[in-house]
Amino acid sequence: MIIRVADLEPEGLQIDVPLALGPLRSDADEIIRVEDAHLRGDARRSSRWLEVRGRLTCKAEVPCARCLAGFQVPVDRTFTLRYAFATPGGKDIEIAEEELDVDFLEADGELDLRLVASEQIYLELPMKPVCRPSCRGLCPVCGQDLNLGACDCGAGPPGASDHVLRSIEPEGA
Repeated sequence: MIIRVADLEPEGLQIDVPLALGPLRSDADEIIRVEDAHLRGDARRSSRWLEVRGRLTCKAEVPCARCLAGFQVPVDRTFTLRYAFATPGGKDIEIAEEELDVDFLEADGELDLRLVASEQIYLELPMKPVCRPSCRGLCPVCGQDLNLGACDCGAGPPGASDHVLRSIEPEGA
């Protein structure tokens, strides 16, 4: 859904739409699948900016940072966004410190709610998503998923060789 700023009525626009979002990509170029995305909220225009308030709900399937298995993360995020209108001719303007969290938009521009929803999903997801706290990850030698069982390469579980590090005396101790 696209909001055309010039077409907004004075009373604003109520938003209650399902969103079809294609796969997103993480910073590590991993696929994030999004299901059942729904956006509810409103958009209001003043003489200085467009304000969008909403609540996004969806399920995002992400790879575990330890074992790489995909798992679902529920997303339920409430947000308020402000878009200041760009000045004609691109003139510089001074903005107050409390307005530093605004983005800019042409006064006759468009706002794609799919991009807004995608941004909110990225903000809601953990930086290192883990499928469960007890996830053992992958063997660093052979790549076996240690959640499925021990591997045969003899590397042992992560941390098994920590005794070697503990036996080293720090200098000056």
